[in-house]
Amino acid sequence: MKTAFYILFKEYSDSSRSPSALYIKDNTETDPEQIVKEVNEWLKIARFFKYERCDRYYDSENMKGVLYPYIVLQEEYEEEEYPNVTVVIQALLNEEGFVDWRDEPLESGEQYSLNNQDVTNNCLGEMARNEAQGNAVVLLNCNAFHFRSPIVLSVNPTGNNVSIYWYNDIRSLHQWFSDNRRPQRVYVYNPKHGDDKHPAQMIAGTTKRAAQLLTNRNDTERLLKLAVGTDINSALWYYDEANNCYIYFENQNELRLAFHGYHLSEGEENYDNIDFHKLSLLSEEK
Repeated sequence: MKTAFYILFKEYSDSSRSPSALYIKDNTETDPEQIVKEVNEWLKIARFFKYERCDRYYDSENMKGVLYPYIVLQEEYEEEEYPNVTVVIQALLNEEGFVDWRDEPLESGEQYSLNNQDVTNNCLGEMARNEAQGNAVVLLNCNAFHFRSPIVLSVNPTGNNVSIYWYNDIRSLHQWFSDNRRPQRVYVYNPKHGDDKHPAQMIAGTTKRAAQLLTNRNDTERLLKLAVGTDINSALWYYDEANNCYIYFENQNELRLAFHGYHLSEGEENYDNIDFHKLSLLSEEK
């Protein structure tokens, strides 16, 4: 089981080309600096989740629509006379770990439709195929379409439906990842740090105890699902409102996403590793 994270943008409308999908909204922006700024602002949302172990996908046909006016202008002008927007945006996508799903599309004998429109060969169809394999699938909708979440696709020939969830803000995506990531994180009890019923152990050669875990297993597992980090190998952290302090999870770097945890107060070891600004981004959107 895996988690797949897709991204879609609205596209430039022009009579000489068709959109990558009929449901994609039109974009009239042609200023190169503005389009780079817009794409980067959306990618800031994706960047927040660099700690999530997931496959990240963009749609090259969608990006052709996003970049259409710049591709045309680059064909008409020398590179030094016109900024190479396509290279800049491709670099931004690569930097965030996004790859083109069309390079290795999934295979399926099923067809998918949305409001009687065939979407089998576009991004929604690919997401449905991925979900059919038992994976968790989510979309960052960069104002690409108007449909409510989830988008319900009809499946032929089975007659079943498949729901595609999309979000466009950090807080909603954070909740989705917390509830749905596959595989889910695993909490491992470490007697060194105890729990709500057992004191932390003494640190060898000192008169100090190790950092204390204040919660029971259920609450610790709940907080672990919500915790954020910097990358897939980093520690995770979150604010525990019930205990009015931060909880810190050390990554055991196992394939099963195992972590052990303990609470921290200012001045304790690893407290300064917590990215308070990152956590504030979740609070700001409440």
